[in-house]
Amino acid sequence: MTKARVQFDLTPERLAELDHLMAVCGFETRKELFNTALSFFEAAVEEARKGNDIAAVNEEAQTYSRLVLPALARVTRSARRDVAAE
Repeated sequence: MTKARVQFDLTPERLAELDHLMAVCGFETRKELFNTALSFFEAAVEEARKGNDIAAVNEEAQTYSRLVLPALARVTRSARRDVAAE
């Protein structure tokens, strides 16, 4: 298995935010944080391809809040075009 190295340039503030997320989630490495974030995004993209929304649901208050990301909107539009073309 060949591995690739990825490097990010982050501001000190952004790095502190990542470290805070690691602490809140109990991650021991930035790799673990990155892999989890990527898995979450992959799942969100798959749901957007199906035409589904990603949302935070508050069952007690019976409310929900849609997650709106430009990338997911593009995926949804692309999926709709593909379906229309069929």
